[in-house]
Amino acid sequence: MGQTQHTTGNAVVRASNILMLALGNVGRSGGGCNIYRGHDNVQGATDVGPNPDTLPGYYPVAVPGTWTHWARVWNVDLKWLQDRYAPGMIGKPGITVSRWIDGVMEKNENIDQDSNIARCSTGVTRRASSSP
Repeated sequence: MGQTQHTTGNAVVRASNILMLALGNVGRSGGGCNIYRGHDNVQGATDVGPNPDTLPGYYPVAVPGTWTHWARVWNVDLKWLQDRYAPGMIGKPGITVSRWIDGVMEKNENIDQDSNIARCSTGVTRRASSSP
């Protein structure tokens, strides 16, 4: 695991950088820091916004103004973006891929999201029952 994948990840990365400065290794040949992430290109990938709690540039989804900013950047209507989400869900962070099992195995009443399975099943039931 990388340094950032721990509950004290921020503090560990900060301490590593302070150590690099204290040892005088910054700017020296062979003395640079490596990426402190758990696997290759995680940093590059997360910069573009695939995390469930941020948009590109690490703009948090729950902070007012984030979606307004990105609607302007993407040249799309904010209302159109908001309509892509269930009411009240646009500002709520999702779950990470590593926690997908929680979304599958957890009881629906413990998850702050409508059940997609129920919605899908209901639609299929309606279509099947209205068939000639």
